[in-house]
Amino acid sequence: MASLLSVTRLVVEKALGWLRANNPHYAGIAIDVAEMDSWGTAAHGVPSALYNRMERNESSAWEKTRTAQVVPPSERAMDDGELVEIEELFDMLNQ
Repeated sequence: MASLLSVTRLVVEKALGWLRANNPHYAGIAIDVAEMDSWGTAAHGVPSALYNRMERNESSAWEKTRTAQVVPPSERAMDDGELVEIEELFDMLNQ
């Protein structure tokens, strides 16, 4: 996750500086250094404000049963060897 959401302050500062210098729409924008200071240096590389708002989106039983033949269990964060009784499958479909 960190590789997708990590933020390097120096890269952000350089990008904002470049935008202010080269894009007239950003010329009058003030860079909020205090905001960037509040990011800190998270061990995982993801800013705390973003990391704290993350939530896991679990697929519903209906989605799992409808996509099981298309999406492998490992891609759905499920164990490959998970067996389900037919009664459980019907219960999931009726939810």
